[in-house]
Amino acid sequence: MITLRDVEILEAYDPGEALVASLYLSVDPDRVTPAQYKDRALEMIHDTRLRLASEDLTPEQRACARMTLDRIARHVCGQYGTCGARGLVVFACASRGLWRTLCLPASVPDRLVLRQGAWTEPLRALLHNFGRFLAVIVGSGKSRICLFELGEIVWSAGISQEPAASGEDAGERALRHFLKTADALADVVEREHPERVLVGGTTDAAAAFLRTLPGAVRNLVVDRLAVSPQSGDADLKAAAARCIAGIEHSAEEAWVRRVRSECRQDGHAVLGLEPTLHALSRRAIQTLVVDRKLWAGGHVCADCGRLYTGVRVCPECGAGRARGVEDVVAAAVTETLRCHGDVKFVSDLPDWAGDGGIGAILRFRLPKDATR
Repeated sequence: MITLRDVEILEAYDPGEALVASLYLSVDPDRVTPAQYKDRALEMIHDTRLRLASEDLTPEQRACARMTLDRIARHVCGQYGTCGARGLVVFACASRGLWRTLCLPASVPDRLVLRQGAWTEPLRALLHNFGRFLAVIVGSGKSRICLFELGEIVWSAGISQEPAASGEDAGERALRHFLKTADALADVVEREHPERVLVGGTTDAAAAFLRTLPGAVRNLVVDRLAVSPQSGDADLKAAAARCIAGIEHSAEEAWVRRVRSECRQDGHAVLGLEPTLHALSRRAIQTLVVDRKLWAGGHVCADCGRLYTGVRVCPECGAGRARGVEDVVAAAVTETLRCHGDVKFVSDLPDWAGDGGIGAILRFRLPKDATR
């Protein structure tokens, strides 16, 4: 499991003059086959190798980069097994001995970045967006509460039904057990501050349990889990992953609808790559919404720092001095987070691709001619 501390350690890693390769690859079995994600990885590696020829690098840097890319290719195509993962991340530097692979329960945007230092922004965005959640599985005899972080169970507790009180029937005993479980869940919610709660168990048990929850906790419940208190960790994690994937997809659709709506209504949003890059240059982006697979080469102005595509003349200041950027979308993600904005990655939304695959909710309205 990856934590924010792990990300900070990666960011502090010093490769000296060598380049670090950061690979992000979607291996979600619901979206891509092994053949497809392997082809995509090899395509990105091939493109990166071609760009090496035009980069201003020392022979040592070039040789290290080639060895690093070769090892990544061997890993993805020969050694890696998804093991139920939806995202694969690799940080590697052959000459410095860096090799870190992460199998994640959430999909990631397909990217391969080669630079002096690990590129961790998508990982930070994933940690921020995926969050932590609780699953409570209720039964008439035993219940279980589990805390998840990035799809892994990091804490759990069982709650057993107490012996029947004198004159108490089965229904009253079950209700007392549900109330006890609800109290325990409320305590965990107060302590851990989860973003959402999933409830499992039979339909009748889950419905009866939900009626015992205080309003603040009930408002966190977002879905049901088709598991029982006796289910093993593997079944519970798989069921939770399916629920979260569905919830995340619905949330992605909602973000796209919001961008479109606000763009049409009051100008507090932009659609398309160039309008988004312009808004970014004005530090106007509150939330960047971008397709995981979107990629675009471009430039960054040497005078004002504006990211842009197309001609080499900066559309912001008119300067002609610029350096090439292998992926302005990745650079926009980095800059948005640096400016304390939020990033929402979306995928498998065909209509969004028609809008350019990128847009943003703005902190303030820009002049109309600047958002087109």
